[in-house]
Amino acid sequence: MMNFMGFKFLNCNGKCAKKDILALYESIALAARDTRFYEDMAVPDTLDGRFELLSLLASMVMLQLKSLESDQESQMLFDVMFKNIDSSLREMGIGDLSVPRHMKRMMAGFNGRVHAYEQGIRETGRLDDALRKNLYGTVPDIDDAAVKKAEGFMKKLWTCMEKMSYDDIVYAPQSIETGVQNTLGEIE
Repeated sequence: MMNFMGFKFLNCNGKCAKKDILALYESIALAARDTRFYEDMAVPDTLDGRFELLSLLASMVMLQLKSLESDQESQMLFDVMFKNIDSSLREMGIGDLSVPRHMKRMMAGFNGRVHAYEQGIRETGRLDDALRKNLYGTVPDIDDAAVKKAEGFMKKLWTCMEKMSYDDIVYAPQSIETGVQNTLGEIE
């Protein structure tokens, strides 16, 4: 194990550097800030909505890394993401004693989302349910058209992700942001 900026990382079998995973996370986080998600797909522009969108995009990347047999990099991305979320909660003023409880709940929820989204993209009819429960979970009466648009986005993004190689994801993380932007442009 190596230590970098407070993160404990596996060595990646010499495949990638820690800076590559940090850049990958930054690309995912930047893609999640695209206003089209909030304006066109009715994702709530709230703390919960932003977490849900970040979770959706990160889970798609992690699923592709796992399909490329890059479980270590997927775990590293998870670690970086939740280290960042921990820092964000503290910056927002959540008390030091409350942060671990929030983190435990968020990490467990994230793992459930990854599983739900994986089932959703692989099994017909499951994605709608996963999106309503997670991405739109705080929206009482979500418009069916918004859910369909999000579902179309995810399916197209997954098709794009499946074409990405290990090098595309880890060494050219801007390909994630570009893939999200292009996919958003296709569903408009």
